[in-house]
Amino acid sequence: MNKKKKVVISKSGCCPKCGSNNLNFDDYEFNGDSVIFTYECKKCSFLGYEEHTCQFIGHSDTYGNQFWNEGDEVDMEDTDNENN
Repeated sequence: MNKKKKVVISKSGCCPKCGSNNLNFDDYEFNGDSVIFTYECKKCSFLGYEEHTCQFIGHSDTYGNQFWNEGDEVDMEDTDNENN
């Protein structure tokens, strides 16, 4: 007797075995230009890894100002006060 296997499309945040989005992410590690997250599915107990690519987007300061484009200006007065 052959066992049938159910194939679920691989989707971020969903268990590939049962399709549930009730995952418990536990740990992560960097691997070159990607990050790998360890998880357990709370519905079916499947243990697995989810891998995402990483890409540099830009910088932000502690005030929430974003400097993502070449030529963006940084307020040097605020920056100097943070280092004191």
